[in-house]
Amino acid sequence: GVMGQTATLDGPTTFRFSTRDRQHFPHASRFGQITLLTSAPVKAAAVAGTDTLILNETQLNDRFYCYSRNFSSPRTTVSLTVDGQADVYGVMLDGQTGVSLDNIPMRGCSGTIFTGIHSSTLSPFFGRENVRLIILQYGGNSVPYLKGKEGIDNYMSGLKRQIDRHRSGNPQRTDGLFVRETFRLDRTDARQKAQEWFDAWPKAACWTEVESWRQLDGDQIEF
Repeated sequence: GVMGQTATLDGPTTFRFSTRDRQHFPHASRFGQITLLTSAPVKAAAVAGTDTLILNETQLNDRFYCYSRNFSSPRTTVSLTVDGQADVYGVMLDGQTGVSLDNIPMRGCSGTIFTGIHSSTLSPFFGRENVRLIILQYGGNSVPYLKGKEGIDNYMSGLKRQIDRHRSGNPQRTDGLFVRETFRLDRTDARQKAQEWFDAWPKAACWTEVESWRQLDGDQIEF
């Protein structure tokens, strides 16, 4: 699923959601929309107070269905009743305007599972939710087990594959998250310029690299 895992639905089920810490985060603890993500058609309804609201179905492809409904006013609690047989990819509680920020907890995960998420769910989800920024915050659980430079390089390569997967699967993506420049300098200045980039944006943190280079006439280096 789009959150790295699924739950199997086999018959009628009711989910109940209630936000916390409403005093300190009054805006973040209220939602105006509910969305259910599944692998197959289901019947879904939200119970908000005394109102029962049927969720509207949107089929993204033959393996991905979205059910959503807006509330007339922001809420802090809701019940969701679902009936059918499907994999549940997730439930989202969002506002109707502004920027949505979702935190997916994966305690103990190395962050290298995303290449295992099928593109038939990931790409449509990115497109529907207009995903523009993904932050991968991993490594702390892996560092104690990395042995030497080779182990670090292998882990970094695996993490880079996750980034490449997210970028290639996102129809809204741009290359704006990465800065790319081309230089044409003599050999000494080219070496100095490259070092300036690696000093300003370390490779281990920013994926800085010289993608390509070639030697031109007059001992000029284009890179």
